[in-house]
Amino acid sequence: MNVFTEERSLANIQKLHFIIVDDDPLVRAVLEKSFLKIDFGKDIAVIVHSFQDGVEFLESDWYDPDDKYLLLLDGIMPKMDGIEVLLRVRTDYPDRNIVVSMLSARSGEGNIIQALEKGADDYMLKPFNVPEVMARMERMAKRMLL
Repeated sequence: MNVFTEERSLANIQKLHFIIVDDDPLVRAVLEKSFLKIDFGKDIAVIVHSFQDGVEFLESDWYDPDDKYLLLLDGIMPKMDGIEVLLRVRTDYPDRNIVVSMLSARSGEGNIIQALEKGADDYMLKPFNVPEVMARMERMAKRMLL
């Protein structure tokens, strides 16, 4: 009977993936470390992934329809910029379990509007404040988990 109970409790754990796509290894390391500290309780498993560019991310086996995702995309990257990655995600995957936030040095109003029109849920500017990024991401995660 214990095995059944353990399997059942594992099945009830919801997976919340924080995915960082940024070409700057320092940014990835700081955000990874910060996201790993987030605790939503015993029924939510927080999993953190990071990718150095959009191509690496999109070619990975990152998506499971049963899980929830918060993507943090750099706006300016080699090979494929954040807007291109955003468009692919919004075209190829359902919106209901994926929240996308752009983190970019592109501060012009046109860039921000373009990202939001293309499907970004949030837009933050670089250089960024880690506590602010964490607060925004946690707020979006909590809305997803309700």
